[in-house]
Amino acid sequence: MRPASDNVWLHRFAVFTACWTFILIVAGGLVTSNEAGLSVPDWPLSYGSWMPPLVGNIRYEHGHRLVAAFVGLLTAGLAIWLWRSETRRWVRWLGLAALAAVVTQGVLGGLTVLFLLPPAVSIGHACLAQVFFCLTVTLALVTGGGWKHSSLPAADGARPPWSQICLLATVAAFVQLLLGAGVRHRLLGLAPHLAGAGALTLLALWILYRARARHRGQPALLRLAGMLAAVLLLQLTLGVGSYLVREATRGAAQPLPLTVWVTVAHVAFGALTLACCLLLTLDTGRLPATSGLSMGAIRDYAELTKPRVIWLILMSTAVGFYAAASGPLNALLLFHTLLGTALVAGGTAALNQWMERTSDAKMFRTQSRPLPAGRLRPARAFRFGLILSTAGVVYLAAAVNLLSGLVAAFTCLSYLLCYTPLKSRSRHATLAGAFPGATPILVGWTAARGAFTVEGWVLFGILFFWQFPHFLAIASLYREDYQRAGIRMLPVVDPTGPGTRRQIIGCTAALLLISAIPTVLGLAGQIYLWGALALGLAFLYFGVQAAIGRTKMQARRLLQASVFYLPLVYCLLVLDKQ
Repeated sequence: MRPASDNVWLHRFAVFTACWTFILIVAGGLVTSNEAGLSVPDWPLSYGSWMPPLVGNIRYEHGHRLVAAFVGLLTAGLAIWLWRSETRRWVRWLGLAALAAVVTQGVLGGLTVLFLLPPAVSIGHACLAQVFFCLTVTLALVTGGGWKHSSLPAADGARPPWSQICLLATVAAFVQLLLGAGVRHRLLGLAPHLAGAGALTLLALWILYRARARHRGQPALLRLAGMLAAVLLLQLTLGVGSYLVREATRGAAQPLPLTVWVTVAHVAFGALTLACCLLLTLDTGRLPATSGLSMGAIRDYAELTKPRVIWLILMSTAVGFYAAASGPLNALLLFHTLLGTALVAGGTAALNQWMERTSDAKMFRTQSRPLPAGRLRPARAFRFGLILSTAGVVYLAAAVNLLSGLVAAFTCLSYLLCYTPLKSRSRHATLAGAFPGATPILVGWTAARGAFTVEGWVLFGILFFWQFPHFLAIASLYREDYQRAGIRMLPVVDPTGPGTRRQIIGCTAALLLISAIPTVLGLAGQIYLWGALALGLAFLYFGVQAAIGRTKMQARRLLQASVFYLPLVYCLLVLDKQ
């Protein structure tokens, strides 16, 4: 398989996709600057048609949708191309992340129309566009031959490391764009945006000074630092111009062309400023390890949080919130809930890996993790996990409600202090772990309702019983690995299988029964009921097959069935909520 960094056409396609992503941001700026956000009242169609008459503000709104659809197709093609031809696993996953981002972006765009431009969703839509742009810019850079074959920049030995200054500038640029979106949607005043502009300017000047003082031998980095300064200067000029023009034309019935184009240019150069900061961060992140936080270390810290597990946790939290919500969905409260939950989940995962680093080093499936592989120091991983989990609990208690914060704290503590130690001591560890494993749906429920109710506990029960066949299938697949590490999962201490067999069949049968209760309680309708029963019967079938056959192939099929079962049940619950 040919490395993607040597594939010229893949690189060109990635650059083409990044350019069209930038055009998409400009198209979105045209919609907001022309106040055309509700020119088309329906979604995904426009006035019930794929191509309505492009008159008035419809041309901006529908044109934005056409560009978004085209970019979505480009991103899907890029993700498939990367998955088929790229040898670097992280690049393949980056392509899938870009695809997930553009799909989510489209859904948020639809919600802004269907819910009549709620500020929180509109700002989220604008900020996710910048995240998506960062992903496509990164793919355009790393698929080029220069990324893999060029020499690394030389470390300058100064403190703080240049890579950290560039990373801080990237974060500041993104926050500045978030503040700008808040101003544009009239959710924030101008003062925070001006303060952010000042901070970003100081960071850009610092970067330019360091480049000229210590990296004259790296012309590419020097040019990029100069480009950042030039783009930011234009951005600041356009920002001042945008404010003055808007003040001068405040009484106009419709935004004047000059107002529109100055504002759109301000948005466009904001995206370019973020792109310059990101490119500098990616390049300087390749500095030798003595220079501080490298891109490799950033990836290792991200791996500590177990992003794929966080995705499942956030999905459960969001479903619990949506199921509990009455009336219009409070998108801002949902955002706070998901952010706090993500922090707690990421911190708990990092602390779990810190506690299990010795056993992880003995298992083939985990020995390449950052701690057993020696890429991160245990003390740093501990501090990272502690800060994340504590911040998440405090954030949930402050931004959502105290009960949700307490549920998250229980989840973290019970997972780390009960489930994790029991894994090497008792075969009942799965039972202990199923309680914190099922609480994310209660975090979402209590965030929306502010209290525990029977319906919330039923959803907890669905997630609780689902975990047994899921994790027992994993333990059956990796029995030798767990045995080598001294982890006493049931398939390890019960090699003949009767205990494992009883738990798999009993829990899948219990899951079939409890999944019908939401309809009995009026939480969901008949579509959910029959869909959940069909999925439950199929899941029970695979569970019985795995319990009787006890082969690795049947355990793998049960694992795959569990991966499909839960999201499908969640989808039915969301679609048929009463």
